[in-house]
Amino acid sequence: TTKILVNSSAAHKVEEENLRGFLEYMNGRETENDFLKSLKEQIETFKHNNRMREEYMYRMTVEDEIRHDALQQGMQQGEKKRNTDIVLRMFSKGFDMETISECTELTLEEIKKITDRLQ
Repeated sequence: TTKILVNSSAAHKVEEENLRGFLEYMNGRETENDFLKSLKEQIETFKHNNRMREEYMYRMTVEDEIRHDALQQGMQQGEKKRNTDIVLRMFSKGFDMETISECTELTLEEIKKITDRLQ
């Protein structure tokens, strides 16, 4: 998904008729030109076409799921990195494996894998 921010407040300064009309339309002003007529027709067609609306809703749902999954994955990676950093700091300060395990809730095996990187 790409989001575009448009400053339509300066629509009156735009020389190109179609763009000016579109920006004025975005500002809630009714302007008529061929481009806007075509755009409005397409919007109305879309509004009344159940299949198109369902496809759009499906696409939005899938995109939401992808975003959610990516966020979850990012959070898990961040948590793993944070735990790794904590293990390495605690280990370098002389904490024993059992104490590190209690503090991080990682298994002794997971901690050993992390600390083996230092050696």
